[in-house]
Amino acid sequence: MSDQTTPEIRILPTLWEGSANSSTWGAINEHHPGFHAEDDDALEWHSLHNLHVTMRVVAQDGRNLELIFRTNDHESRAVGTLTPDSSIMVVARDTSSAQFTINGDSMIGLGTDQGLDAESGITRFASWVTELRAVL
Repeated sequence: MSDQTTPEIRILPTLWEGSANSSTWGAINEHHPGFHAEDDDALEWHSLHNLHVTMRVVAQDGRNLELIFRTNDHESRAVGTLTPDSSIMVVARDTSSAQFTINGDSMIGLGTDQGLDAESGITRFASWVTELRAVL
């Protein structure tokens, strides 16, 4: 039998802040600055730079987390799961999924969004990179 020890699960700091860069086809959701102003017929590519992002850890139970992301005066709930060594967090919310690589008190997330407007039948989508630092 192997003499392996289980790595200790890291308790993440409660508040993280940073910025996101995103490439979108259409204003995908309320996190997009042009979401409410965009006409469904005027779909186009958007390039967003340095959008301020806040992530709050609402609850953590071992490797499982409840999260709130805030950008552009919009909040969305998410869930996250840490790998056994706490170096990666997989995150899901209603329209997106992401993988965050954690390195000390910083993390970088790579994700995608996709949403189908039921009324218009138009699909909007995005890819994004978010860089966060713990607020200690």
